[in-house]
Amino acid sequence: MSWDAASPPPIFEGEDELALKLEYARLIFGRDDRIRTAGHEIFPGPENYGRAMQVAVWRHDPIVRNELERLGRGDGASETLPTEAEYKAHLWRMAQTETDPKLRFQYAELYGKTENIVPTGSGANINIANDNSTNNTIVVPALPATPEEIEVAALRTERRQARLMEHARSRPTKLA
Repeated sequence: MSWDAASPPPIFEGEDELALKLEYARLIFGRDDRIRTAGHEIFPGPENYGRAMQVAVWRHDPIVRNELERLGRGDGASETLPTEAEYKAHLWRMAQTETDPKLRFQYAELYGKTENIVPTGSGANINIANDNSTNNTIVVPALPATPEEIEVAALRTERRQARLMEHARSRPTKLA
């Protein structure tokens, strides 16, 4: 997909451009490091990669600038952080309802950390693999080969190779 970073992303039928721009302003408010990555939250998925990259142009849009100013003034409409109980309830709800097993595990792990069920810190690595196997090496003594034994082995190998070649020549070949 080709896209021009200097042009705004296309808005498809059924999408509310104003709501998308306000959401972008909320995501980048006070976070200059999110100017380019916030687009991936607005337009998720690999099929929307170009649109997500083009969203960075919206930081110059008057609607986004006005929303950033309003959020900076603190008109009472800015988001408040959830309480600890709300956060824990949200994590538990997501751990129960998420369909992707990896995300479900991550939500459950975060919930466990907030409830001090899962240990955190330097000694919290639970997935330690201990290899308790031992490798034993067995030395098999080999008898020294005499020149006669070497000659007999060479003749045996030549005869075997000749039989294999004769067998291969006797088989019919397929012509394309």
